[in-house]
Amino acid sequence: MDGNKMNLIDTNVIIRFLTADKTSKFEGVYKLFSRLEDGLEKVEIKPLVFFQCIFVLKSFYKLDREKIYYLLDAIVNLQGVYMEKKQIYLRTLEIFNNSNIEIMDSYLIACIEEKPETSLYSFDKDFDKFNVKRIEP
Repeated sequence: MDGNKMNLIDTNVIIRFLTADKTSKFEGVYKLFSRLEDGLEKVEIKPLVFFQCIFVLKSFYKLDREKIYYLLDAIVNLQGVYMEKKQIYLRTLEIFNNSNIEIMDSYLIACIEEKPETSLYSFDKDFDKFNVKRIEP
C-alpha cells in the first residue's frame, strides 16, 4: 500500500478491532491495525466516527469510562492514525474518563481549554466545575 495515501476508517472496523471480533474478518482488521501501529499505512478518523465509537462501546458493549479511555486513547495514538486537532480528542477522552460528564460536554470543555477566551452558552451547571465561562441565554 502507498505509504503516503490516507484512507478514512469506519466505526465498525475500529469496533471489530477493539472487541477482538472472532469472525473471519478479524484477521484483515488485525493486519490493518498492525500496519497503522507501525506507520506503514495512514487512516483518518473523522470526529463523528470517534464519537460513534464511544457511543457503541458504552451503550452496546457496556464498557466503563476507564476502559473506553484506555482503548480509544491507544487507537488515536497509533502512528498511522490522523485526526485533525488530535490533542482535543485525546483531552476529551481524559475529561470523560476523569469526570462524571457526558462525552459531548467533555469535548466542549476540551475545545474551550484550547481557546480559553471562548464562552459557552448552556444551562448545564456541570460546566461550572471546570474553567469554563458559562452563559445562560
